[in-house]
Amino acid sequence: MFRKIVAAVLAVFTLAGCAREKENTYRSISQEEALAMMASEKDYIILDVRRTDEFAESHLPDAVNVPNETITDSMPAELPDPDQLIFVYCRSGNRSKQAAEKLAAMGYTNIVEIGGITTWPGRIEEGEDMKNAFTKIDLIMDTHKDGELDGITLSLKEFAYPIMKMVLSNQSGKPFTYGSAFVLETNDNGEWKETEQSRNMMWTMEAYELADGESVELSADISLLGDLYPDRYRIGKEGIMAEFRLVYTE
Repeated sequence: MFRKIVAAVLAVFTLAGCAREKENTYRSISQEEALAMMASEKDYIILDVRRTDEFAESHLPDAVNVPNETITDSMPAELPDPDQLIFVYCRSGNRSKQAAEKLAAMGYTNIVEIGGITTWPGRIEEGEDMKNAFTKIDLIMDTHKDGELDGITLSLKEFAYPIMKMVLSNQSGKPFTYGSAFVLETNDNGEWKETEQSRNMMWTMEAYELADGESVELSADISLLGDLYPDRYRIGKEGIMAEFRLVYTE
């Protein structure tokens, strides 16, 4: 009798485990099947999980870019509907599987992994198509995270292309001296690095003093940096970096 009860309990836990596993899964299909689905389905997203520089060189038409390394445990702003049909691809099919698994575990219910762009049988946008596309879109700030260091806070408050407005606040207990030069960094596989545009930019170098308890509004002209691809960035000064994401809209 005891064995039967134990067996029954184990069976219940096994079935529950299977159910949970089924909830957090994705499916992989061939690229030919994907093309057929895209021709018949509506209201779906094509998700490119390669790096932003790879996406800029070429991508599937109408794809959105959320690099695999930026997908953690919170839903990306570009994917607001967890029940929407989402086709996921990368270069060869490795990162797409990683991203699909993370999204499914996060609660997305209709993830379809379709391999890599190198074997895609359909149309691919690249070269002049990409160059022309980037001249027709607007730059917006989607999400941001304040920077804070020793009582000094840098907050991103408003973005109306090309001006980004920030507020620098001093709660350090002493005067704070800051310059007018900004630093812009991008996230490269989890490591923050100063962008080439920022390194080559000659910002003005005046110095100012901010008293304890005071705040000041600052502005940066992003157009001076040239073309910026959709990605995670940090902007700041004197080691205080505020994080934000750039996305494009039609």
